[in-house]
Amino acid sequence: MAPEQDRMDNTRGGHRWRRIGDWPMAVKLIAHTAGLAAALAVGLTAMGYIQAAQGLGERAEAALRSDALVVTTAIDAWNEQRPAALQIVARRHALKRLLSNDQDPTLVKDVDAMREGLSAMDLAGDDVESVVLVDRGGVIMSDPTDEVGGDVRTL
Repeated sequence: MAPEQDRMDNTRGGHRWRRIGDWPMAVKLIAHTAGLAAALAVGLTAMGYIQAAQGLGERAEAALRSDALVVTTAIDAWNEQRPAALQIVARRHALKRLLSNDQDPTLVKDVDAMREGLSAMDLAGDDVESVVLVDRGGVIMSDPTDEVGGDVRTL
């Protein structure tokens, strides 16, 4: 054998790492294992993220539905109570006389009676800020919070 044949071909040795087929078996095994581990980590992370996002979305929807039901029920209950109370006050004869165009000498008694009725409605619940009696022209006929009394104001 000639001494030239014992030498390693440097051009071929430099390209050895570019071709997987020329790698040693241990390096191939490590590269494949690392690649599979990375793919598995990415896949499991993506699956976990998707499942967590769906679970949180479902929980948020359930919480919103529950809150919406509570709010809707509260609004419906309030809307059922207030018109009934207003209808009771509206049926009073003193109110009809007070709002009629005829000037009645018992108007002072009617104003006092309506002020008492509106005060009772105003004191009935914490959710009522104020109750006033307004005619079609926008004139406030009776306001239970008005201390002076008999004062006709326009809205």
